[in-house]
Amino acid sequence: MTKSVDTARMMGDLPSQQNQEEMVTELKMNLEGWREVILPLRSVLLWHNPWHVSILLSSVTLMFLMIWWFDLTVVSSFAIVGAAVTLVDYVGPMVIKTLSDPSNWNSKKEKTFDDTCRSLVILKIRAANMIHWINELKANQPLLYYVGTLSALIVVAFFGQIINNLLLTYLLVIFTLMLPGIWQNDPVKCGLVFIKSFVWKSCGKNPADKKGKMKGN
Repeated sequence: MTKSVDTARMMGDLPSQQNQEEMVTELKMNLEGWREVILPLRSVLLWHNPWHVSILLSSVTLMFLMIWWFDLTVVSSFAIVGAAVTLVDYVGPMVIKTLSDPSNWNSKKEKTFDDTCRSLVILKIRAANMIHWINELKANQPLLYYVGTLSALIVVAFFGQIINNLLLTYLLVIFTLMLPGIWQNDPVKCGLVFIKSFVWKSCGKNPADKKGKMKGN
């Protein structure tokens, strides 16, 4: 949480502590009906278990395979996703309230829920600061703003022309959903662990066996 606050400060001034607490309280009230779903979702996005990465990848892949299989247009895809989100937003809280037992909600879950809402508030502040910085750049350095904007749009148009749009959207969604876990876990460490595990498996050896032998010696 400290890392998120420090990063937000680098992006601009944070609201006062009182205003932040008010924002957190308001967000908690708005998400009250979804708190039983938010906690498991947080665990998946932050990779609290190794198999959470597989859940993310397989879920997104299945969704995009369905879009590819039915050959939906962009408008149809947005309409179906919007209808699904609307339906879930209406039915979800009622189903959660029916299936969940309020007595199972404890102080540990409440703290995790509070930390999640606080992180979302910090993320919102960072986004607002970024927009404010862009507006200031446009006002104070218009040449740099327009050159940067046009360059970025040309690069996007170039990749959009040479790469299939569905594939590009798929990669963007995958990257976005993997970003919280990458940020939470040291990406270099994760990469080294993955490479080490792959090398050992390719050699037909188990790293655990080596550790056991070292302890035995």
